[in-house]
Amino acid sequence: MALFPFHTWLPDAHASAPSEISALLSGIIIEVAAYAFIRLAFSVFTPNFIIFEHSLNILSGLSAIAIIFGSVLAMMQKNLKRMLAYSSVSQMGYIMLAVSISTSAISSSPWSGLAPATMHILNHSLMKGCLFLSAGAFIYRLDLHNISDLAGISKIMPYSTFSFMLAAVSMIGIPPTVGFVSKLYIILACLDSKKFVFIFVILLSTVLNLLYFWRVIETVYMKKERKQLSVSESAHGDVPTSMLIPMVTLASLCIVMGILWLLKVPLPLLDRINYLFNLSMGVGL
Repeated sequence: MALFPFHTWLPDAHASAPSEISALLSGIIIEVAAYAFIRLAFSVFTPNFIIFEHSLNILSGLSAIAIIFGSVLAMMQKNLKRMLAYSSVSQMGYIMLAVSISTSAISSSPWSGLAPATMHILNHSLMKGCLFLSAGAFIYRLDLHNISDLAGISKIMPYSTFSFMLAAVSMIGIPPTVGFVSKLYIILACLDSKKFVFIFVILLSTVLNLLYFWRVIETVYMKKERKQLSVSESAHGDVPTSMLIPMVTLASLCIVMGILWLLKVPLPLLDRINYLFNLSMGVGL
């Protein structure tokens, strides 16, 4: 699942893979790996064994490093897809951090147990899938790979750039997006389990997310075109509708699902997950 320090394959894979594969890789494949880890950790090894072996303490440390390390390296990238790849390294740190503090956050609160981790698995799929599809649209329409080459393309590709912006805002954690709800639940779980140092890690990562995503948003919307485009390329017109529909759908879900999470509409699913988790921990038996 590309968790630090086993993340080195991911940036190169994203940089060379077709964008639709990158969307699947970051939006589905590593999420499935995270789910598989949860099932193995809590169903096969059982929570008591994991706690006894202090595995979760090691996992929480690696997760905290991944959150900061991935964000710092994302800031250093010039290639858009490599930036998004290192962002995925950071986001997997969020998921594994939520898993690592789950056994010490058992209560009746909605952010107890595995709820924050499973929530962020879904939310990250929406956000990163949209971001990689948007990056693929830039490559398909104008053959733009580097962030600096994206200057002013909002006038040429308004729907693709707006979809990217919504997903980026969600990654930063602006209310009421899914990214905000995920970070809120993980912070509340940290408070519930008295893991206060991780709250600082999450807040620092949020600032770093703001810096490297704002760099892209500023380039797309506020700078003049640097790359010389042909007449056909510079003509107003986005990618085909078949490519726009998935992007716009995922971007819309980043907002709609965030509102639903805040209104606690889908929480019965999380309640069921927590019930099974608490049952495996021996709570309420």
